[in-house]
Formats: sequence, structure tokens, C-alpha cells
Amino acid sequence: MTRVLVLSDSHGNKGEVERVAAMYEKAVSAVVHLGDCVSDAESLGFLFPRTRIYIVPGNCDAYTARDIPETLEFPLGGKKILLTHGHRFGVKEGYRAIRQWARQGEADICLFGHTHEPDLFYEGRCMMFNPGSLARPRAGNPSYGVISITGDGIAGRIVEVIA
Repeated sequence: MTRVLVLSDSHGNKGEVERVAAMYEKAVSAVVHLGDCVSDAESLGFLFPRTRIYIVPGNCDAYTARDIPETLEFPLGGKKILLTHGHRFGVKEGYRAIRQWARQGEADICLFGHTHEPDLFYEGRCMMFNPGSLARPRAGNPSYGVISITGDGIAGRIVEVIA
């Protein structure tokens, strides 16, 4: 089984990023941070020295993440995964553009943030997954995501952080 920890929109709450990540230290194959704030994600290398870490910048990362691509594509667990923060696709106004990007990219999983609202749905065979905000949720509790990839398919779970 391949398990992926998905974080987004931590906005300087590095302590919470590290606390959540530490719970999965030995249980994940990859860690993803979908931007806002890249500097929060950079500390993950210390917790996960042997784990792949994928980072894309968000709209609040303009000055700290100049050399990090805004979108990433990579294979993991036999699936094609696309990452973006989401602001360039206008996800706060709707999902039309990001759905099209995922479809054109023939993605199995498309990960995005920016809205600060968790969401999980399918566009054809592609799982569209927004873990919500770890620091500033628009409604409800802070959240993050966990994705499991097995021979039987893909399962996503949004996990609320309850204080």
C-alpha cells in the first residue's frame, strides 16, 4: 500500500504542520504540501529524511518560493498525480479549469488547496482532492488529507484536527 499525507494552507503554523506530520512519520510513502506556506513545508525533510516530499507554492508564497514550480506531476503507487495550489485555476470561483487540467493531464489524482475548504470528488476516474486548511479553515475545524493507493484502487480521507 502507498499512503500519502496531504497538507495545505498552513499559513505559518509550522508547529501544527510538524505535529500532524509526526503522527505519520513511519506510515507514509510521500508527503505533499500544496502551498501557503512553503516555509512551513520545508521543515518536513527533518521528520521524513527517507520519504519523498512534494511542494508547490501558493499565492502567499510569491517571495519565498521563486524557484519552486507552481504545478507538479509525478507517478506514485502506479498512479499519476498532479499538484497545484489552485489559485491559478480559479478554484474559489469554481472547478471548471482544474477539472479540465486534470482531464488533459490524464491524472488519477489531482491535489489542490487555496479554498480553505476540504473537498473530495471524482471527475471521471480522477480523484479531485482538497485537504482544506491546516491553519485557517473557512468553516469547521482545520483539516488535512490522507490518500491510500492499493491494488484495489484509491481511497481519500479528510481528517479534521480537533483542538
